Amino acid sequence: VAAITVMVALAAGGVSYGRYPTTLLIIPGLAWAAVMAARAGWREGATGAAIAVVGVAGLFAGPAGSRAVAGAGLAAVLLARAVAIAWQQRG
Repeated sequence: VAAITVMVALAAGGVSYGRYPTTLLIIPGLAWAAVMAARAGWREGATGAAIAVVGVAGLFAGPAGSRAVAGAGLAAVLLARAVAIAWQQRG
């Protein structure tokens, strides 16, 4: 219900998937961060929050730039996650 409410609010504000494809990253990212926070999974929670941040950053980049932000942002999130895993396994 909360996800539908937020998507309707974004659509009412003139932000839609057709113009800003990164809007689809906000809700799942926040949901994943909340679920992982409840399970005390800090790394997974941080990944979810970072995905939501990429979605919000795409809104500020405009319709054309949001695709570039999504690509670069998700690549950076995955790279940071891989570095964190490698760092943990190192020690």
